[in-house]
Parts: sequence; C-alpha cells; structure tokens
Amino acid sequence: MASGGRAAQYAPIPILGLILLLLGQILSPIALTSDDGAELVSTKNGDVWVDGDIEWPQFGRTPGHQSTVPPHSPSEPTGNELLSITDPVLNWRHYPEGDVGVETLAVPLGNFSQNIDTGGLVLDSCARDSLSPVFIHQETVGGNPHAIMRIVDGDSSQIMWEVDIGTIDLEVKASPVLLDVDDDGALEVIVVYDSNGQATVELWSPYIECDVTGWKASGSHETERLWRWSHSTFEMAADRTCQTCHRPVAQPLLADLFLDGSPELILAMIDDSNDEPNIVALPLPTTGTPSPIWEVTLDKGTHPSDPAWVQIDAVSSAILL
Repeated sequence: MASGGRAAQYAPIPILGLILLLLGQILSPIALTSDDGAELVSTKNGDVWVDGDIEWPQFGRTPGHQSTVPPHSPSEPTGNELLSITDPVLNWRHYPEGDVGVETLAVPLGNFSQNIDTGGLVLDSCARDSLSPVFIHQETVGGNPHAIMRIVDGDSSQIMWEVDIGTIDLEVKASPVLLDVDDDGALEVIVVYDSNGQATVELWSPYIECDVTGWKASGSHETERLWRWSHSTFEMAADRTCQTCHRPVAQPLLADLFLDGSPELILAMIDDSNDEPNIVALPLPTTGTPSPIWEVTLDKGTHPSDPAWVQIDAVSSAILL
C-alpha cells in the first residue's frame, strides 16, 4: 500500500508525470476553472472523495491542492457565477489590532448549521445560512502557551463555539481540517499540533448552542472530542533539523487513499530519534483511538513538504512530497 522514498503509492507512475505535476503546483497555486466537478472521478466503488461538499475543508481546499475558485463575473453573474468583489471593504476584525491572531497557515470554512441547537426555533441570527471559519489562536493560560480553537460566525465575527485544546510546544501552524466523518450532515474538526514533544491529532464534533439571546460559546466541551492520537517520537515541527528556517510544519492532508468515497488523514512529520521525515496515514473512526494504516520513513531530506494526493487511475493513487 505504501513504498519508501518520496511517494507513497499503490502503483508506479512515470517520473515525468511527477515532475510535471510538481511544476504545475509551483506555477499555478490557484487553478481557475468553470467546472467544479472536473476532479470527480468514478471508480469501481463510486465517486472519489474530493471535498465532501464543504466549501473550504483544508489547506489547498482539495487533496491535490488545486485551490479551485468558482467562476465570477465583475458585474452581471449568470448561472453558477458569483459576483466579483471589485471594491473590498473590511467587514470585521476578529482579534484586536496588534494581536498576532491566527497562526495556522490556512483557515478552513464550512457550514455548521447542522451542528447548531436552537431549541427547535428557526433563527436567522444563528448562522442558519452562513459560512463559518475555524480559528486556532495561542493564548497564555497559567503561564503556559495554550491553543484556543474557535468557530466564528462569518456574518458577525461573534464566537459560536470555543474550546481550550490544551498546552502546546510551539504555535499551531497546521491548519484545522473539516469533514463529515459519519455522514450525518454535522461537521467534525481535525486539529494537529505538538504537545510535550509529541505530534498529536484530535477529532472534535462541535455541539453549538444558540437562542434568541445569542451564542452560548462558553462551558466545557471535553465530551465533544471524539478521540486523540499521538506519537511518542514524531513531531510536526522540524525544530531541530531546521533551526534557521522558522521550524516548518507540513500541513495535514485529507485524501481518499482507497478511492472508496471516504477520506483518510495523511501527516508528514519528523522523527526526533533520528531526524528523519516520516509519512503516516490514519483512518478516521468516530470512536476509539485510530491505528496507522501505513507508515513510511523517507531516507532523504531534513523536513517534508506539504503532502499532496493524485489519482493515477480507477484503482490507484499516490501521495507526493
């Protein structure tokens, strides 16, 4: 299922194809297209998971990092086109001016309406038809750095849901990842960070409360964490092998490795015991700590790039670094 070196894959792929793909990522970080379904490929098991119908679920939006932007029109949109913003204004600023703010290298965006409990009332003020970003912000709690995760109303910037993830070693640079892990319409959030020298992954299922008086963001949400996985020697940040390059962190990747319509989580990390990059693939259960599907040690390099996924054919795919 995986092979050593720089690509974990199911079947060989010509090296020229890899080079062309990587060049395409460098030259075209944002791909403009009028066909949102161009990436959907049917396999013997059905459609491949691409984004789970979530507006912006992860870094790069899709597993191949195409960052596809919907078609726009500057004045008169038709069909599925959106109206272009030609005179942008600042709608809101969530963190105070001068605050570092969000330190993750991307911010996911999704519709959390199915996570919201309004007590049976239909309330437009409770983000019923709006999109919400997920922020992770570093704060000092008891003299130690903590990661605070927030889901924010995209219309008003009000805090819908907030949880203290706990102590962290360094600022969290890995972007949160959104998915609907059990296909119930409600979104789950994956967070990845380093704590006590260990790479840590958590899956959260936010339960959001709102009534006529507004959001009920405070309180303990500990029961909404479905599971936590960690590795005793792996870290996300290359803090020892690359001390002069701001401790790079490879972004987590959600991709359909089995081409069965459900994604897996791919992490590129550093083994502190030997300073070698390692790639790990995790399943995404709703309960119970997951066990890696496969693990690959790369024999070259000081720190891994952001992994990307490519489908080779109807039965095979590859992870590229």
